[in-house]
Amino acid sequence: MSIVETIKARRTVRAFRSDPIADDVVNELLEAATWAPSHFNAQPWEFALIGRQTRDQLRPIFRDMLENGPLKNPEVPEDKKAMMRAFMQDFGGAPVMLAVSCPPATIPSDIVDYPLATGAAIQNLLLAAWERDIGGVWLSIGQHPAVKAALGVPEAHSVIGVLPLGYFDAAPPALPRTPAADKLKRLP
Repeated sequence: MSIVETIKARRTVRAFRSDPIADDVVNELLEAATWAPSHFNAQPWEFALIGRQTRDQLRPIFRDMLENGPLKNPEVPEDKKAMMRAFMQDFGGAPVMLAVSCPPATIPSDIVDYPLATGAAIQNLLLAAWERDIGGVWLSIGQHPAVKAALGVPEAHSVIGVLPLGYFDAAPPALPRTPAADKLKRLP
């Protein structure tokens, strides 16, 4: 599969089989992540493999975030709320969870680059995972102080993503995309 085909095929997966992901495969995914571009090759990303104890700390925080956010929103359809409720029980049963963070900027340009480079590392990881029939979901829950504390991330650092990962039975359908031409502005 070409890289463009992999990009277009990748889906967010929120329900996983219990099959373990071998340590060497997790290491391959992390290695793929490290090939992301970064300003002056700073490579600001940091990874944490989330164990059972930390996961158990994150579950009630995540549940509270959903219950006091999208699950209270009357505009969120009931079928999506049901999916969220199922996922929040134990992160869809993902056998592996990773946190990806970055340190605070040391120069002004890194204020933007560190989080974006770390996001590029996450994208690399998710694409490498998809190529191995491993799905994932990128959770943006890391700025919650209790999540940072559970992950042992210093206050000045940013948690760019928490990633439940695992093998899955069926990929969700593709959601519509806005054509790039509709997002393009041509400058003189």
